Amino acid sequence: MLEVLCVSRLRRKVLLDFARNDGRETGVAALAARIKEDPGNLSRELKALAAAGFLRVSEVGRSKNYRVSGRAEAQKLLDFLKGC
Repeated sequence: MLEVLCVSRLRRKVLLDFARNDGRETGVAALAARIKEDPGNLSRELKALAAAGFLRVSEVGRSKNYRVSGRAEAQKLLDFLKGC
């Protein structure tokens, strides 16, 4: 079922990580280490999810941190993914 929602393997891993961590804020390097993915590819995926409104971005110095936006749709998706 998750494959239908998310075509990209990387996107599935990102969404599942946010679901498992209750959507808490995280940096690119920390997330890349957790899901064992390249930070460059991950950064592009996070930017796409932010552009879609699923994630919010906050800048801390030169680093960017991402967290689930407060939108109800994003929270519903996370709640669904917790069961996967």
